[in-house]
Amino acid sequence: MKKLICFCCCLYFTNLSAQVSLVNKLEDGRYTLSNEGASYFAKLSLDCTRKSSPHYFYRALFKKGSSTGPKDLWPSFYGCYDWHS
Repeated sequence: MKKLICFCCCLYFTNLSAQVSLVNKLEDGRYTLSNEGASYFAKLSLDCTRKSSPHYFYRALFKKGSSTGPKDLWPSFYGCYDWHS
């Protein structure tokens, strides 16, 4: 059990040192976004545009004769960046 705990701790601290910094701290105390951070947030935003998750989609499903999806009902708000975001 001690070996397992030691192994997990070593793995945890190794992973911490391998993480890329998303922000840079300037000498005057301000923070700026690093290139890696900008890439991370851009990918996060672009991945979010492919997710279909508008609010209250269940209302459209229970209307008679409605078989359209969220992309057809709300093309402007198709992704997870909907009108509430």
